Amino acid sequence: VQAGLAQTEFGIEGVVIDDSTGLPVPSANVTLSGTALGTATDEEGRFVLTGIEPGKYELVVEHLAYEPRTVAVTVGTEIRESVRIELVPRVLWLQPVQVTGSHPEERLGVTVLSAAEIARSGASTLADLLRAVPGVEVQPSPTGTRITIRGGNSNQVLVVLDGVPLNDPVLGSAEVAALPVALLESVKVVRGPASAEYGAGAVAGVLELTTRKDLESGASVDARVGSYGLRTFAPAIDVRLRGQSLHLSVSQMQFGGGYDYKYAIGSKTKHSTRLNSAFSSLMAGLNWKGLLPKGWRSFASLSFEKSARGIPGSIYALSPYARGLRSRWLFSWTARARRLGGELSMRVAGKHAESEFVNRIPERAPIRYRSVPPYHTHGTVRDLRISARWLRRLSKGKLSGGVEGDFLRYRDRDLLREGEGPVGQAVSRLFAIWMQGTHVFPIWSRWLLTVREEVRLTVARTQANEFGRIDEPVSPGFSLQVGRESGAGLTFVAEAHHAFRLPTYGDLFYQEYRVRGNPNLRPERAWETSLGVMGKHGFERVRARWEIVRYRRLVRDQIIWRLGSFGSFSPTNVDARVDGVEVNGGVETVGRKWRIDLGAETLHTENLVQDATVHGKALPFRPDYRWKISLERRFRFGSVSWIHRVSGPRWVTEANTVRLPGFQLDDVIVRTEIERGKLRWRLSLAVFNLWDRQYEVVENAPQPGREWRVGVSVEGIAGRFLGGGEHLHAAKTERNLEKTSVEQNGARAAVAK
Repeated sequence: VQAGLAQTEFGIEGVVIDDSTGLPVPSANVTLSGTALGTATDEEGRFVLTGIEPGKYELVVEHLAYEPRTVAVTVGTEIRESVRIELVPRVLWLQPVQVTGSHPEERLGVTVLSAAEIARSGASTLADLLRAVPGVEVQPSPTGTRITIRGGNSNQVLVVLDGVPLNDPVLGSAEVAALPVALLESVKVVRGPASAEYGAGAVAGVLELTTRKDLESGASVDARVGSYGLRTFAPAIDVRLRGQSLHLSVSQMQFGGGYDYKYAIGSKTKHSTRLNSAFSSLMAGLNWKGLLPKGWRSFASLSFEKSARGIPGSIYALSPYARGLRSRWLFSWTARARRLGGELSMRVAGKHAESEFVNRIPERAPIRYRSVPPYHTHGTVRDLRISARWLRRLSKGKLSGGVEGDFLRYRDRDLLREGEGPVGQAVSRLFAIWMQGTHVFPIWSRWLLTVREEVRLTVARTQANEFGRIDEPVSPGFSLQVGRESGAGLTFVAEAHHAFRLPTYGDLFYQEYRVRGNPNLRPERAWETSLGVMGKHGFERVRARWEIVRYRRLVRDQIIWRLGSFGSFSPTNVDARVDGVEVNGGVETVGRKWRIDLGAETLHTENLVQDATVHGKALPFRPDYRWKISLERRFRFGSVSWIHRVSGPRWVTEANTVRLPGFQLDDVIVRTEIERGKLRWRLSLAVFNLWDRQYEVVENAPQPGREWRVGVSVEGIAGRFLGGGEHLHAAKTERNLEKTSVEQNGARAAVAK
């Protein structure tokens, strides 16, 4: 008998699920403590470990978005021990920000917001949502609202929606004000260079957006009203049938603008109303997820967005007649399967977008509204991306790689003069290949050394009329991480990453009166090095997480537009340096009744151009410091949150002669959740800029004062007929079990004390 047992290969098999939804958790790390054995869960949350000697072990399960879990198992009583492991989602840093990770996959500077956290934020637009995220600044301007990360420009932040970049090929930045959050499943913010993983444009950071795929109930409706004529309405329906799921959602939003503000002319203070600041948007999305033959899992999305916004101009150059109109179709199809000894995924994504900018001034318009000349241009973008990715998980790390091809065509026309637009016609072809490896080495006791290396090789060809150019940037990345096997305690990280940004069509080819593009521009290249330490601690009554990171980014050939000789305006390459320190942390009581989060950043920038007037000066529109603190109190049927945001002063000009003052803002959010039968009601009240302070992020572009939002959402509508009611009931049961578990843990702690 003993000989037979010795020849038997024992193992552990199981499934990992989300304890709040009952859904499987893919890509969770499963390791057998005290051994080198480990694996990851598949798309169904299942895993298998084999070749285990009989005995008692601890099974450690970790995932980026969940609390780690340790389960005691005994091997030897059965050939395959079966376990079912439930993971608890975790929320970290600033409310409603979720910054999560598990060793060895934990990374500095990554923030993830789930659909539930987005719903609890009280935000109506993506710009509202990002105001509470550490390390991210929302910069409203007369031409649109954009974001900056770690002292970079808005065109150095890559914004991706379901695999499709949203950055404008002429300006390089992405508009985030009109994008409704009701359609988003998750928002991921990566702070720092990430071109090795995401490609061109990720110089200062990445904003990765994913549209909603599943609802807990058959259908839902989300509606909000607010100050300055804000109105949003977002119905959605989710249907599941025989392993297939279909999600249809629509979101309509309208903002009237027209807020009052003050400004100074000499020693006098003037009062006025912001004109032409309204915007509206309509977005519809259709997502499908299901199984294909031969083990392929597939996800497809199709969305349409149409928006219109006024372009008010600055205080001293008002444009009551200027408008910006946009429409775009986005599609993405992804298929995954286990092939070639790992997981193979393929994606086809595309975009068809049209933009129109018009400023037709009436003949009898007042003289003060004629400072901006008339214009009327129309642009069309067609973008097709094809990529493939392969991932293989090893017992001590993982290997991955992929290829990507992109074909982009742009054309604009001047409808006022009935000819070619400022850019004309341009075509880009891009091919990239990338590789990434993560290796884990035990060093002593339960401490591990994790080494991650990555590199991307890119070949990009750009053509416009008779001009053509080829760029071949290389973006490597490297990181070292030392931490405990469980991820608890301290983790030390050192990283170095390279990123690049290709010149936009506007940088290269824009041609108008006294405005000239520069076809000889070099691509932006950036090296960023960082040192950081992360901590995760659990005590009797509280849990805490924090991180401190010191980074330095050297940007070679940064592209800026400057006024040259004869009053001409054109871009040029300059060098710059950005240094900063980020501190983020969160403390939460057991039972999740109280939560405090803090995010702070200091920033020092330096212009390295060889010009005596600007050399050594700070880069404009970067605040010297920022910090945000939030306090949340949760009750049985809801919660109350207070967020205090502080932004330091910033220079406006390259020569550092004009400086905007800093400002402090307070936000209050009240939420409640009620279940009646099979319906779940969520009510929210959000007040932004509670004390009605006036401030500017961009010179001569005053921001609204106090803003309020009232929101109502209902889930569970028609759940009986669409197959979603069971999910709502399961979620309610899981929450009751969690509440009972918390109460029992509290009782045990009291007895132990």
